[in-house]
Amino acid sequence: MTTQQIQYILEVCRTGSMSKAAEHLYVAQPNLSNSIRALERELGFPIFTRTNHGVIPTDKGLRVLESARQIWDSYQTIQQIKTGEEGKRIRIGGTSYAPVCRAFEQLCLACREDPQMDLSFTIDARTDMSSIMLYDFDLQVSLIIPENLPAFSAAAAAKGFVVTVVQDIPI
Repeated sequence: MTTQQIQYILEVCRTGSMSKAAEHLYVAQPNLSNSIRALERELGFPIFTRTNHGVIPTDKGLRVLESARQIWDSYQTIQQIKTGEEGKRIRIGGTSYAPVCRAFEQLCLACREDPQMDLSFTIDARTDMSSIMLYDFDLQVSLIIPENLPAFSAAAAAKGFVVTVVQDIPI
């Protein structure tokens, strides 16, 4: 397993698509697919189930992705130590909903004076994607629209997560 393969599987999980991940990573889609297939052969099981609507992590794939996220975070930390650019990283996810995007924008404005703050925001139209990414430790915060909160809270409790409503933005 290489750091490149780790980066590849994390981006495929984040985007839910081989072609979108390849585009974001500036690699040819066949090269990305071949690299992930090689990793799956090395592991002896598939990380993703491929569908006509994208890719979905398998049960074992979710476990691999959780560990891959931890490895990638450690790798990024080592790179920051090497360059002397250590920072505070917060990964946030949410649905494509204007108040959610505005909340992230407000957070960025509040943190703009801190040069070490590294905020990232992932938007996915699928309402369950931010909860999946939260479970995979790809996100530290998930912004949920109110109608999805009961299902999200139940799923989070089953995984041992605590859900805290910070602000309720009416639809």
